Amino acid sequence: MKNTVFFLLFLSLLTAPLANTHAKSGKKEVSLRLSPKLGALFKLKDGVLGRAVRRFVYILPEGNLNIQITEHWFASASFIYAKFRGKLAGGSGGHINVYGPTAGIKLVSSSNATSSGDFLDDSRWWFGLESGPYFTDLRVSPVVPPQRSTGFGFNFGAGFDYFFHENWAAGLETKLHYVNLAVDDYYLLSFGPHLIARF
Repeated sequence: MKNTVFFLLFLSLLTAPLANTHAKSGKKEVSLRLSPKLGALFKLKDGVLGRAVRRFVYILPEGNLNIQITEHWFASASFIYAKFRGKLAGGSGGHINVYGPTAGIKLVSSSNATSSGDFLDDSRWWFGLESGPYFTDLRVSPVVPPQRSTGFGFNFGAGFDYFFHENWAAGLETKLHYVNLAVDDYYLLSFGPHLIARF
């Protein structure tokens, strides 16, 4: 997990000097997005997850790196973390931690959004699809050892960016994650604001 985070940070530091002048010289856009989203867990069947954890809303922080390929297409890499508390033994009996490093493609409505003062010119919509491994740490009670499983999953996301500065934007986004896990397939739904630094 730490290796994935360090790789994303390294990649962003490596590409930042090359993309600092994208708006002035026509170089490809590189952006880093951070989002403290809220989320919920939904199970597909009444199995282990349904008995062990609460599925209410929790904070699902996410980081995302985007590198422009063409005018409207971006390569993207994301990392999401989710923690849901248990509902056994008075609420302290179990939990689930999910770590999701994913990569994919993103379609944006415009790559030329700037801080011109015109709302339509300064904003853009995007849609993305990513896939990758989801690492799930499930603990059903204090006396049962944690079950650590890796499942393949994918997510579909959509969002809105508003550039209040040439290199800074804020917006809203939502993502639906599907994880194919041996003990229980499940969905993660997240929604919230984000902040973008564009290099």
